[in-house]
Amino acid sequence: MKKQKQQKSTNSGSTHLPSSRIFSPFRTVGLVSTNVPCSVSTLGDTYIVSSVVGNAVQQYDAANLHLLYMTQPQTSEPIECITTKFHDLFVAAGNDLIVYRRGRSVASTELNSQYSTDFRECKGSRKSKAISIEVFGGFVCVCYPRGVQVFKWSSKSAELVFYTSISLPSVLGSLTGMCHPPTYLNKLLIATKSCLVLVNVKTGKVIHTFNEPGYVLSGVEACPVALDIAACYGITGEISIFDLKTDSILFTLQTSEPITSISFRSDTGVDSAPLLGVGTSSGSIYFYDLQLRRRVQSFRSFSSATIGKIAFLPGQAVCVVSSGNNTLSELVFDPPLATRAVGAHRARLLRHRGGHSTPPSTLEFADAESHFLLSGSDSDSLWALSLRKDSQSRSFGKLNDKDNFGSIIAMAYSEEKSSRWETLVTAHAQSNIARCWSVSNCALAAKKTLTSVDGGIVKSVFVSSCGNFALLGSALGGVSMFNLQSGVKKAFVSASKSSIQGLALTPNNALLVTASLDGIIRFFDMTSATVISEPVKICELDLQSGSLTNLRYNSSSGLVAVSTDSSALFVIDTNTFKIVREFYGHTGAITDFDFFPNGRMLISASLDSTLRTFDIPTGQCVDAVRVKAPVVKLRISWNSEWLATAHVSGLGIQLWAIKSVYELQAVEDVVDIEMPVVSGENGVSLIDQIIETNEKTAETVGVDEERNDGLIQLSNQPKVKFTTLTNLDEIRARNKPIAAPEKPQRAPFFLTAGSNNDAMEEDTTESIEEVTHVDNINTTPVSQFSEKLRSGDLVEYLVSLPPAATDLEIRSLDLPQPDGEILAFVRLMIEALKSGRNFELVQAWISILFKSHMAELASEEFIDILAELEEAQTEAVSRVQEQQRFCAGIIQFVRY
Repeated sequence: MKKQKQQKSTNSGSTHLPSSRIFSPFRTVGLVSTNVPCSVSTLGDTYIVSSVVGNAVQQYDAANLHLLYMTQPQTSEPIECITTKFHDLFVAAGNDLIVYRRGRSVASTELNSQYSTDFRECKGSRKSKAISIEVFGGFVCVCYPRGVQVFKWSSKSAELVFYTSISLPSVLGSLTGMCHPPTYLNKLLIATKSCLVLVNVKTGKVIHTFNEPGYVLSGVEACPVALDIAACYGITGEISIFDLKTDSILFTLQTSEPITSISFRSDTGVDSAPLLGVGTSSGSIYFYDLQLRRRVQSFRSFSSATIGKIAFLPGQAVCVVSSGNNTLSELVFDPPLATRAVGAHRARLLRHRGGHSTPPSTLEFADAESHFLLSGSDSDSLWALSLRKDSQSRSFGKLNDKDNFGSIIAMAYSEEKSSRWETLVTAHAQSNIARCWSVSNCALAAKKTLTSVDGGIVKSVFVSSCGNFALLGSALGGVSMFNLQSGVKKAFVSASKSSIQGLALTPNNALLVTASLDGIIRFFDMTSATVISEPVKICELDLQSGSLTNLRYNSSSGLVAVSTDSSALFVIDTNTFKIVREFYGHTGAITDFDFFPNGRMLISASLDSTLRTFDIPTGQCVDAVRVKAPVVKLRISWNSEWLATAHVSGLGIQLWAIKSVYELQAVEDVVDIEMPVVSGENGVSLIDQIIETNEKTAETVGVDEERNDGLIQLSNQPKVKFTTLTNLDEIRARNKPIAAPEKPQRAPFFLTAGSNNDAMEEDTTESIEEVTHVDNINTTPVSQFSEKLRSGDLVEYLVSLPPAATDLEIRSLDLPQPDGEILAFVRLMIEALKSGRNFELVQAWISILFKSHMAELASEEFIDILAELEEAQTEAVSRVQEQQRFCAGIIQFVRY
C-alpha cells in the first residue's frame, strides 16, 4: 500500500531562477476557465464553483461569481480534471493527486505507482490523461482510459492512501467516464466505449455489465432526483436515458453535434421541470424536457469553443457553464407565467465572467492609479481588466454582437476628456476605419467612425494628451487628424510614400513625429495645419538601419524611441532632432517597447524571448532576462508600479511589479526568470521589494569607497553638513543673544537667598578642590580625537561627527611641536586630498584649520608642510575643473 506524501511541493518554480533587478513577477490577470470541466459543490447554503486555469484552480461564490480562493502551490503539470466535496478540492495533474482546502494543499499522493503500466500507458507509449474524479463514502476514484485507481480519504486527518485498482476486460474498450449513482453504496458506474459497467469499489469486482446502446459512448451522468436513472451519451450526438434496475433504455434524445457534458436539473418545486442540459463540442447548449422528451430551448454558438462543463446547482434553477474560450457563465430559469407547455421554462444569462479567447495583442493602462488595464486581442474582443478585483473586469459592448471588426492591431487612449466623449481609438487588421470607444461606459461610439483620408489601411493610431484629437497613420503614408468630440476631419499630412508604422504628437499639439517603413523619421509643424493646407515639414532623419517598425513618445523628457527591423533601438531628442542614444542586443525582431514615465529608462521585448532594460542617461543595458514565451506587447503603468506583458501563447496578461532601483550596473548575461502565475504564487509585493532593496543596499555600502581610479568622490553626507561647517561662525553670530540675561531683583518668597548663596559657595569650593586635585595628577588624558589622529583613522571619525563637534575638535588641536597634533592633522589632510575621497568635507576641514590656527601655521616649522598642502590642493581642484569642463562640453555638443 502506497504511503501518503504530506504537503508535497508541486510548484514548478521550486527551483528559483535568477530574478530581474528591475521587476518581479506578481500575478496573471484575465484568466477564468479552460476546456477542463469545472466542478460545482455545496458548502452549507453556499455554492462553490471551481474552475481550472492552467496549473491552478480558482474557486468562485456562485451567488455573485466573486473569487474566493486560488490554489497554492501550483501543480508541476497542467491540471487534467478536478472535483469538489464540501471544503475539499481534488486535483489530478500529471502523476499527482492533490487535495486542497481553502486554496492550500493539505495532502497529495502519486498516481504513477506500480499500476502506471496499466493505467497511464496507451498505444505507442503515450501517457494518457485522467478523465474524471469521483468522491463518495471515503473513496476517491480517478478514472483513466485503462482503468480506475481508488484511494481512501479521511477529511479529518487529511490522509490520502492508495486502496485498490479496477481493471475491465479490454473487449469493452477504453474508459470514457464514470459517476456514482445515488443510494448505490460503494458502487461506481463506469462508461466504456461500448457499454456501461457497475462495479463495487470496496471489493474491486464487477457487479453487472449493461446492454450496449448501439453507439460509441463518451460519458455518463447519474440523475440526482430519480433513483436507478442515468444518462449516457456519445460522440455522435445520442443521449440514452437508462434504467439501471431493469437494464433498459427508457428513451433516446438526438443532437446533431458531439456531446461533451450533460446535467440533470435537481430542484423539486411546483414550477420546476425535469430538464436535461446538454453541452456540445461546437459551443452550443440545448435543454430537453424529460417528460415531453423533446428540446425546449437552444443556445447555438453560446461559446466560440467547446463546452467544458454544464452543471445545474443542486436544488437550484441555475445552470453553470464553463468553456474553453475563457468564460464562466450562469443561466437562470425564471418561473413560467402560464401553464406548462413547450418553451414555458426559458433560461437567460444571469452572470458572466470572462476574458480573451485568443492571446492579447494590444495593451494600455486606463488611469493613473492603475486600476484598469485595456487589452485587445485577435478575436476582436476588447476588455477593461481590473487589477484590484477580478469581478470588476468588463468587456466592451458593440451595437450588434455579430459585428466583427477584425483583429485589434493598435490602440491609443487619453484619460483627459474621457468622461465627456470617446477617447479610446482602435485600429483593426485590413481596415481603413478606426473605432472610437467610451472607457467609462465600456461601449462603442454609436455613430462615430474615423476613416483614413487617403483610403489606406490604418496601421497606427495616436490620441493627443489633451484628449481632443486622434491621428491615424495609413499604409499609404498619410496621417489623418480628427476631432474626437465631433469626429470631423482636422488635418491631413502626406508624410511618406510608405506605411506609417508609428506616430506621436507633442503635448502642445505643435510637433508631429512619424516613423515609416522607408526608415525615415519626419517632423512636422502642426501649428500651420488646417483642413485645406498641410503642415510644414521641419526636417527628416534617415536612420539608415532598415525599416522602422514602431514608435513611442515620452512627454516628460521629449524623447522619441523607434525600433527597426534590424533589432536596433534609436532614441531621438525632439528639441534638437538628433539621435542621442542607440541600443543593441536583441537577436530577434523587436516586438514592442515602452518608456518609463520619468523618461530615464526604456524596456524592450523581442522574438528571442528576452526583455531588455536600457538606462538612457548612461546608455547601458542595466537588465536582461529571458521569459518562456516571446512578448508581443508590453506597457508600463503611469505610476511606475506595474509592467504588463502579453505573450504569443496564453490568454492571460502577466503583471510584473517594478522594483525601486537605486544603483544601475551594466549586465552582460541574460538570465532566465519565472513568469507570473494566475495565483500570484511566489509573487513579490511592494513591501518585499523595499526590504530586499534595502538589504542589497546595506550589503553594497562601502563599495564606492574602495575605488581608487583617480576620480574625485564626494561624501554621502547631507549637503547641509558641508554648508554648516563652512558658515559656522556666521551661524553662531546670528544665534548670539542680543543682551545678557538680567538678574532678578529679588528671589521668590519661598526661596531663601542666604541658603542659596551658601550652597553656591559650597559647590564652588568643592569644584576648586576637584580641579586642584586633578591638576596634581601628572598624567594627561588622551581624547578619542587624538587617538584617531595617531592611528590614521581620523577621516572616518570626522565624517561621523556633527558640524559643531568637528569645529570644536579642530580648534582644540595642541600647540605646534615637532610632532604635534597640528602637524599630524596637516599631513592627514594632504593624504585625504590625494585620495580624492570626501572632497567637499576635506575643503571645509582645511578652512576651519586655517581660521582657528593661522598664527601657529605662520611659523617657520610649517613652511615645508604647507607647500605640500598647497600642491595637493592645486592638483585636486584642477582635476575637478577639468572634469567639469569636459562634461559641459559633451552636453553642449549633444544639444547643439
